[in-house]
Amino acid sequence: NWMDAVTQWGLRQNHSLVIAGGGEKATFRISGGYDHETGSVIKQKLNRFSTRVALDYFVSDRITIKTNFSLTYTKNNRNSDNLLSLAYRKMPNMSIYEQDPLTGENTNKYYTMLQTASREFNGDQKGYVNPVASANLAKNTLSTYDITPEFIMNYRLLGLDEQHTRLDWEGRVYMNIFNDYTNSFYPSELRTVSWHDGVNTSYAGSTKSMAFTTKQSLYFYPHFANENHKLSIMGRFELTSGSRTVQGTNGVGLVSGGPSTPDAGGMLRDMNSNFNQWRSMYYTLQVHYALKERYMLDVSVRADGTTKFGPDRRWGYFPAVSARWNFAEEPFIKK
Repeated sequence: NWMDAVTQWGLRQNHSLVIAGGGEKATFRISGGYDHETGSVIKQKLNRFSTRVALDYFVSDRITIKTNFSLTYTKNNRNSDNLLSLAYRKMPNMSIYEQDPLTGENTNKYYTMLQTASREFNGDQKGYVNPVASANLAKNTLSTYDITPEFIMNYRLLGLDEQHTRLDWEGRVYMNIFNDYTNSFYPSELRTVSWHDGVNTSYAGSTKSMAFTTKQSLYFYPHFANENHKLSIMGRFELTSGSRTVQGTNGVGLVSGGPSTPDAGGMLRDMNSNFNQWRSMYYTLQVHYALKERYMLDVSVRADGTTKFGPDRRWGYFPAVSARWNFAEEPFIKK
């Protein structure tokens, strides 16, 4: 039963630890987590470690500084072939292991149909890999690193409460760094073809990306002697600059039983690399007015620009207007 042979009971573990504290001037929060998971298909396994550090420092009644740092590392052991699909297609009278011709007992060597078998199996069973052998012999690992440091500063330029006109500024700077590394190896034991048809293949590749963003926001709340009027204005500017590098190498004909990286004595089939970078920015202005908390009007306009579009279509403008009537607060409704 090939389905029974490639499936298993999955197990998931999640562990986390959080430490938080502080005083009048500063607060902190430190957290860490570890996750382990095995899939419902054999040899699938995921490990993830994450940590986050947050610190808030109150310089004064007007100035607050916040910092955040998070790191997530993931290692994912994947199958090289679709084992469930193979299990559905493999003939049930084919063995997982080769058998001793004298005793009929299974050996420790996996069985794969030879290319010299009957032509009835051409384009069918001859091309179907032993899924149990693929799970145990092939290698396909993906490792990722995700890092996001952030710095925030809040400054109350005018007023400290709703009884005064307020002007608040928030400056935010953060980065997103994401790297992933893929390593795979497909051994000759899984294919009954000649050496020259491409056996012991290997791939090593990586992607490295980084984006740097700065966001500046101003919030203006004028105070009116007549409290029936409420007005707020927000202006914001954001700039992002990013880059991405990709490279990969394919190797073939590596020595069996040795290192499984493309440069370990085989023939380099091909190499590729590319690099790109981009920038984007936007401006936003939002105005909100409320009368007696019943009649409200919002007006906003946003301008977006990005280098991902051509020079003639690099900017887009998006105005918006909305109104609201909170008629539940009308005196005739309350009656």
